[in-house]
Amino acid sequence: MFGAASTEGASRRSVSTGGRVAYREFTGTNGIAWRVWSVVPTIIERSVADGQERGVPHTSANIGVRPPFLSGWLSFEGGGEKRRLTPIPEGWETADVDQLERWCREATLVGKPRRLAE
Repeated sequence: MFGAASTEGASRRSVSTGGRVAYREFTGTNGIAWRVWSVVPTIIERSVADGQERGVPHTSANIGVRPPFLSGWLSFEGGGEKRRLTPIPEGWETADVDQLERWCREATLVGKPRRLAE
């Protein structure tokens, strides 16, 4: 899946929003193009109408997020794979391609990327 740890032939592109990089693309030494971005779950206020006034916050919970992912993760997609790395490494936004490739190797394989329409 990954080639030698050289940046020769590897490339990098960043998309910036308001001075902060939210999304990056890089091509690894093996020629696979990867997209990487951070995901940080938020606490969702849920209101329930179980005898209480509708619209009053009833409980707060992280919906569908397991403990290792509560503080966030990096999501990698490329080569038909989807991977997650937790916790989000400090400085990932400016890391070089070699480091991004190492983190991608360390990330847990979670399946194939979903498509909206096939």
